[in-house]
Amino acid sequence: MSFIPKLKLGISGYNAGDYSIDGIVSTNLNEIEIKGGLSIQQIEPTFMQQEFKSNAIQWNNDFSKVSVNQVYGSLSTQQTNHNLKFDVMAENTNGLIYYHSDNQISQFNDNLNWLRVIVSHHFKNEYIGSDFSLTYQN
Repeated sequence: MSFIPKLKLGISGYNAGDYSIDGIVSTNLNEIEIKGGLSIQQIEPTFMQQEFKSNAIQWNNDFSKVSVNQVYGSLSTQQTNHNLKFDVMAENTNGLIYYHSDNQISQFNDNLNWLRVIVSHHFKNEYIGSDFSLTYQN
């Protein structure tokens, strides 16, 4: 079993108060590889997202920090010529910044939730192979 943590902190300047926490754990159980992870971050929007000036458009925004939280995992196994993998990821985002049609930029301050599941199967032998993936996302 292995565990890989990462931590980033903004302690001064423009990014003061920003943080990013990531952790990945993985192990093998017989011939099944199991991986999982967690990512939590709260970051300041980029300077260009906050302020932009040109001859055609301009904006000066006071956006709040963007928050992204993810939990993900995978199970995979390889048996002779077959490889089967199952991936899942759930994400919650708040403060998403987006560009819209009138050349302006806005922040969406409600929670957005995503779930993505991918099942894939790969087969290969000397004469033929196949690659199949099924994805569900909401």
